[in-house]
Amino acid sequence: MDSFVASEFDRRHGDSLKWNRWAGRDVIPMWVADMDLPAAPAVIEALQQRVAHGIYGYPDQPRGLEAAAVAMLATRHGWTIAPESLCWLPSLVAGLELCCRAFAGPGRRVLTTTPIYPPFLHAPVHQGATCVRWPLVRDAGRWVHDLDALRGHLRAGIDLVLLCSPHNPTGRCFSRAELTALAAVLADSDAIIIADEAWADLVFAGPFTPFAVAAPELAARTVTLISPAKSFNLPGLRVGAAVVEDAALRQRLESVGHGILGEQNVLGLVAAEAAWRDGWEWHAQTLAQLRRNRDHAHAQLAGVHGLSGDLPEATYLLWLDAAGLGVKDPAAWFEQRGIGVMPGAWFGAPQHVRLNLAMAPELLDRAIARIRG
Repeated sequence: MDSFVASEFDRRHGDSLKWNRWAGRDVIPMWVADMDLPAAPAVIEALQQRVAHGIYGYPDQPRGLEAAAVAMLATRHGWTIAPESLCWLPSLVAGLELCCRAFAGPGRRVLTTTPIYPPFLHAPVHQGATCVRWPLVRDAGRWVHDLDALRGHLRAGIDLVLLCSPHNPTGRCFSRAELTALAAVLADSDAIIIADEAWADLVFAGPFTPFAVAAPELAARTVTLISPAKSFNLPGLRVGAAVVEDAALRQRLESVGHGILGEQNVLGLVAAEAAWRDGWEWHAQTLAQLRRNRDHAHAQLAGVHGLSGDLPEATYLLWLDAAGLGVKDPAAWFEQRGIGVMPGAWFGAPQHVRLNLAMAPELLDRAIARIRG
């Protein structure tokens, strides 16, 4: 596959948040999670047709997109939902904030794993809730949920649980058995569960199982966040959805969003429908290249003194333990070598860093050479 851009200069002088952060410096950006490649041809064609229409008024309910989302969940993940279960969102970060506003708020306690994508830590605090950190633990060389610690947190009182699977930043794809065991513990509480499954279609070692499929007994208090943004490289088009099968829970979420979220982006809706309906050949080719990038980067960095990390089961992210470097700020250590990374401190793990591997292979080789010294 040759869709990844051949040179970093293809994005350096545009509007890319990732590339503009170190504008004017010889730093290869491997931080924010988007891919250095064009979207699927089906998506580009659909957008071009919609732009050519020339009128960009308020969009109606996205019937075609609903059908595409329902079909995607059924065929790829074995999850049958009703179209009315979908609540459309401008982004999954907005979904996290909305869920914390609807189901938590001042005086409430929100539980989330660490390390974790930073908005999980910020969203509860933004709504005046207490963010309770529940660290993942290492078992047999993998990051896993600490169920004993979970029981303790639930006894202390938890109103909302934020889950992430596949997991950002560790790259874990939790198995159905793991999710079933997790659900058995959560069943003893009345906490509402938010499952962020943004990376569900970027899995190397699967199969991926939605939490709602592993735990149908908890469907009445589960909200699942889905989006084509990561899998199809569409984050700038601002589209996602919450799957809420319980009508009362859905009404509660939607009522809180009135007057805050506004209308969806008409081009984002078009892109999402095209991606989920017609983008899977592109997706398969992209996933194959991401697998090659993952395998290559992990093998080449395994011998770097002071760094260690697991082979990701999902995502295009590499989560590295940099404690062995013996430096106070691992992200600064990488930047001194011309590599821009996500600091682990943002995820609640100061001695780690997160690298984005979704780039042209030749650029990845340059980055690896800089890290290896």
